[in-house]
Amino acid sequence: MNTMKSKHLLILLLSLFVFCFSSTAFANKAQDEAIDYLKQAVENTANAQNLTYKINLSMTSPLADGDIDVDGKYSELMNTSGNMVISFDSWIDTIKFKATTQFYTEITDNNLNQYLKMKTTPVISNVNPDQWYISSTALPNNINEVFLGQKQFNLDKITQNITNIFMYDVNENTTKIYVTYTRPIFDESIKKQIKTLYAKDDNENLAKLDNLLEKNPKLAEILAKPRKISYEITIDKKSLYITKLKTDFSNNIQEFGNEVLDSIPDEEFSDVNGYVLRNTFKNYLNLSKFNLNIDFAHINETKVDKVPQDIKDSSIPLPETKLPQPTETTLLSNL
Repeated sequence: MNTMKSKHLLILLLSLFVFCFSSTAFANKAQDEAIDYLKQAVENTANAQNLTYKINLSMTSPLADGDIDVDGKYSELMNTSGNMVISFDSWIDTIKFKATTQFYTEITDNNLNQYLKMKTTPVISNVNPDQWYISSTALPNNINEVFLGQKQFNLDKITQNITNIFMYDVNENTTKIYVTYTRPIFDESIKKQIKTLYAKDDNENLAKLDNLLEKNPKLAEILAKPRKISYEITIDKKSLYITKLKTDFSNNIQEFGNEVLDSIPDEEFSDVNGYVLRNTFKNYLNLSKFNLNIDFAHINETKVDKVPQDIKDSSIPLPETKLPQPTETTLLSNL
């Protein structure tokens, strides 16, 4: 009798082991398939010669709401044209700000030239809504080679640092992939990538950043800390192009912001009630939401609008601008 029980127990244990092993193997196979599918879709989309895109970056918080909407066209290497709308509605001083910008971007003589015309409400005193402005960034002499290298670098990262991934068919035309990465906001590899792509201007800015991080090692540590971020990616089955990308990065901003705020001594916030003021900022941040939505369409069927010659001839350097700012007294009284 005991022998029969032992046999039954052994069979049960073996069955459970086989089931668990099979389930794990199935899960691993499904993840591998999802990673391969995602990699192929990203490569196809990244290698597109041209496309149209819509970007929405939104923020909601107890202090203010804001949106950045971009509707544009793109073609390699860095040619773009389109429109951007920035809106900001603050409860402090009841500030409402809106900027509507028309833009073109092209590479000429190893310079990335960005042309824009901006209309703002309220009006920014040193910005003429009827004037086209130009901003130029120096690029390396071997920009084509560098661009291809940067593209490959980013493609190689697609399968790195994945902590979770799964996919499913929405219908006969569409697949969705949910993927979570664990990566830092800013580390040496990202800085090296920027230095490689831009010849001068951003290197000077990076030198300032290096100086800032040297003086604030805690900030450098916070920026380099790996953080989880998840994406919902929609893929067209027929073309294997990515058509939508969504992410809610509220947790990332909240976590990062709280760590930065915790690294600042109370006395640097205020001579009086620094602890209270810091925790007030943290509470506002924790109640805020940040979302990004990107749509791609007309892939390899798009023609970027060329910069009209009269715009090139009439453009002047972009002036430094400052958005309307609340006074310190009003800020503190609202807290």
